[in-house]
Amino acid sequence: MSKKNSYSLNNKIILREKGITNLIDRDTIIYIKCSGNISTFYTTEDKKYAITKTLKSFTDKLEAHGFLQANRQTIVNMKYVTNIKTNSKRSLVLSDKTEVKISRRNMSEFNKYLKN
Repeated sequence: MSKKNSYSLNNKIILREKGITNLIDRDTIIYIKCSGNISTFYTTEDKKYAITKTLKSFTDKLEAHGFLQANRQTIVNMKYVTNIKTNSKRSLVLSDKTEVKISRRNMSEFNKYLKN
């Protein structure tokens, strides 16, 4: 087993934080928010998991599973997007009522996703 902070195992994401290993179902992740080198996973079970790893390390792994990067700090699971505001605010509303801004650069990715 690798000593990295996280990796995928089938439909599970293994997150290590403060000496505890958590196996969470990828489908329960609503969004991931990063601040510096700390990525916080927000789940449908109202739990948060904070690990020391950058958001970039998750982007490629999760993109194939319906996750898109909304801005520099946030990756969202499109399964939990309930509303997309394409007006001047450019934001997503998630199932937990969190509103996430979409960067201008990433708006085209959301438009492509919606067309498929």
